[in-house]
Amino acid sequence: MNKEKVNVMVPYLYVVDGDTESEEAIRLLKKCRIAFRKVAINASSNGKSMFRDLRTTEIPSLATPETVLIGLDSIKKFTEEAK
Repeated sequence: MNKEKVNVMVPYLYVVDGDTESEEAIRLLKKCRIAFRKVAINASSNGKSMFRDLRTTEIPSLATPETVLIGLDSIKKFTEEAK
């Protein structure tokens, strides 16, 4: 039997470690069992990359295959709809 490996894109959560809203976004996603990859942003190199990729530097931001959710309120709404 030939098994193909399927790549599934998981959302990327852009956060700043220690930031209250970032920590809340992580908690909400975990509570809803939504898989994600955490990308810790710092003001120097990663922040520039984030702006290039997402066109925002607001954190937390969640990049899904379909859209980019900017800010904790957007992420809260996304997790409520996922329940």
